[in-house]
Amino acid sequence: MPTRPLLACVVLSAACSGPATHVHNPAAHRVFVDGQELPSAPAGWVLPFRYYGKSRWDAAPGDRDGKPDWSLQPAAGPIVMPEPASPWLFPFDFPLEVARRAFVGREDQTVHIQLPPTPPDLQVPTEVPPLGLADLLERAAAARVQR
Repeated sequence: MPTRPLLACVVLSAACSGPATHVHNPAAHRVFVDGQELPSAPAGWVLPFRYYGKSRWDAAPGDRDGKPDWSLQPAAGPIVMPEPASPWLFPFDFPLEVARRAFVGREDQTVHIQLPPTPPDLQVPTEVPPLGLADLLERAAAARVQR
């Protein structure tokens, strides 16, 4: 007889925590999920369950050697967390979710952060020479010749 309550607790505990979101960011870019910046971590992050539906990730290129990396463009993408059972099945949606988790398991989402390269026509030089440098070099060469 005590096995039935124990079995009920095990089955109900399958629905206690929702699916997690795994964010993989091998290049250590700045990543935001729904406007909140994630702390930098080389291995990535595991975000606990928040809600079903769509979330959004935004990423900006990380710095390279302490300088901005203009070779990559910022990017964004959706994180879709599908509902385990239709809410139109109320009040049967919760038992269906519990049964699905007990037999199928928790369906975590995985997001890979990849930023697209900046097209060559949009790239700017990283080192900008000062204005009038060519004139200064020309005057310096002329002054050297006059000595």
